Amino acid sequence: NIIAANNRYDAEYLKYFTGLDDVPVIPNFCDYVGVSYKPTRTQILVGPGRGIKDTLFRALESIGKSRGGFIFKRVRDLYPHFEYADLAAHP
Repeated sequence: NIIAANNRYDAEYLKYFTGLDDVPVIPNFCDYVGVSYKPTRTQILVGPGRGIKDTLFRALESIGKSRGGFIFKRVRDLYPHFEYADLAAHP
């Protein structure tokens, strides 16, 4: 059996809760979508597309405004139907 993670956070989580010393990180490779990350929009997307509690979202909006004008948007508020290129345009 192989235990691995696809990002550092998950690798550290696994180490912490399992006691394992080495959890390799194998990053995602999504070349099949034909899109590169190009953050040209300012909004920070919040997902999943449905089900973000209003209380949590309002808290993010408030913190974003007070900490330098970060703008948070729900994915489905901006994109009822989205392409990968839409998502890759956001920080």
